[in-house]
This record gives sequence, structure tokens and C-alpha cells, in this order.
Amino acid sequence: PIGLPAAMTPLLVAAGYKQFARTVGIYREGVYEPDLLGFQFDQMVLQPEAFTVRVAHAELRLTHYLRELCYAFSHEHPGPHEELFRRAHDAIQRWRATVPDGARRTQKLDPVAQKMLGVILTSADPLELTLQRLPGVFGAEGPDTAVIERVEQARKAIDEVRDLFADEAVE
Repeated sequence: PIGLPAAMTPLLVAAGYKQFARTVGIYREGVYEPDLLGFQFDQMVLQPEAFTVRVAHAELRLTHYLRELCYAFSHEHPGPHEELFRRAHDAIQRWRATVPDGARRTQKLDPVAQKMLGVILTSADPLELTLQRLPGVFGAEGPDTAVIERVEQARKAIDEVRDLFADEAVE
């Protein structure tokens, strides 16, 4: 903007993102940015052609679904001003890190839990994962709070196998 020092623009972009982004995904050269640091806002201003911002309409159904999805994997609801795709992605990735390789390859899981785990392990794009692939495991066309209970059931089945592997490792 005219009259604004160039160094202020990244601060305004960061402040706008922090204040208003609830259902937003930021991509750099087509790859999701899993962690936004201050210098990335500088890069957004200096190289805007390298960045894409995907915004989903923050309707109540979507925000409720994402909040419950966070809870299903982390047992914590996001705060009222948190970016929900990022928070859901972080919750899923933290949970995923607790699943050992043996549990990822086992045949002891029911087919739905296996499919959910496979989708989580192979999805690089959090928006695609949360909006399409994860609901698709349970037959939904898109984000739907009706699948949350089934997500939790599958996650618990995977957790039980994880715990079984941990018990066997101790013995």
C-alpha cells in the first residue's frame, strides 16, 4: 500500500492470518507448509507467485467437524482463534508418531482401521486428508461430524494394537 514501509507488509500479512485464518491451508510451490514461521510471511511478500492460499468456507458444520477431529486424535479441542486445518493436521501427526512400524504393517487391525491408518500414512496434504480422504474411509462425501465416532473407534483399535506391540516388546 502507498505510504506503508515495505518492512511492515509481512507483519500485516501475519497479523491478518493470525486473526482471521480458521480454515486455511498455505502452500509453497504446491506443497503444504506445515509450520509457519515469521520469515515465511516475508517470503510470501517477496515471492507471492510461489504461494497459494486455499480457503474453505468456515461454515459451522466444517468448523465443528475439524474441532471434533482434533479432539478424536489429541483429546484437546482447539482454541477459538486457532487455524483448524493446521491444528487437525498437527493432532493427527502427533498421534501417528505414536504408532510403531509393526502396528502399521500388522494384519491384526480390522479393515476399516487399516484403511484409515493407510490414508493417514500416505496423505501429504492436510486439506485433502481432512476434507476428502479421511471422511471417505467411512463412506462420507466430505467433512461430516457423523464420521467422528467411527474415526475414534478406528483410532482406538489402532491404539490397542500399538499397546499390544509395546507389551510384547517389554516381555
